[in-house]
Amino acid sequence: MGNCYDPAIIQEGIFVPDTSPVQCKIEGVFDAIFCKKYSAKSELINGLRSKSFAKGGGAVFSFFERVEVYGYVFSGKNKITMHAFSQKKSFSPKGNAYCAGGKVDLIEMKSFFLGFDVKYLFSKAHNSRKEKLKNSEWQISSEIMYQSASFFPYLGITVNGANLRLKKLQDFPFSRIEAQEKNHVGMVLGSSFSPRKKINFTVEGRFFQETALSMFLQIQF
Repeated sequence: MGNCYDPAIIQEGIFVPDTSPVQCKIEGVFDAIFCKKYSAKSELINGLRSKSFAKGGGAVFSFFERVEVYGYVFSGKNKITMHAFSQKKSFSPKGNAYCAGGKVDLIEMKSFFLGFDVKYLFSKAHNSRKEKLKNSEWQISSEIMYQSASFFPYLGITVNGANLRLKKLQDFPFSRIEAQEKNHVGMVLGSSFSPRKKINFTVEGRFFQETALSMFLQIQF
């Protein structure tokens, strides 16, 4: 999520001048995953899928308009569905997620930019029946961006790995399940819009590895 990598999209800050080698930004995020498939370690479990809707915020630090490091905190709701022995299990835990990562702008050619993004995400959640979910995920991505006035469309490829753990499940043949992400390669397509020098808005879709939509509002200080 959030693969728009160019640290120099926002040209100047509210308090910190654009000549400063370090810039600070705050960001609000909404992230919706409509379908993410997992493969359980037990062959008796199939059709394991997850949905999630989360909102949160974080801080981004840019260095020399080339490198960014960032961290986010989210809260939201998951929905897990799966099948085993002709029984269907569905539960919707609520919880928090934490994400940290970094971006680097490697190549600039006229209006084109090429960069890389690395991130790690950890989440945990539970419901009123004490059924628990833990998920850890890493992602490496590469994107190419084009600048057209105030618009910054971008296209990228992602490589992901996620581990899902479910514990204390009730009314199901298995009380504990471990699973790994089924699809590891995906595509990201998005665009940023910077109507003012201090503000940036991004909409992003993710496909193949998962079906998801993210929206970001970023303000530079």
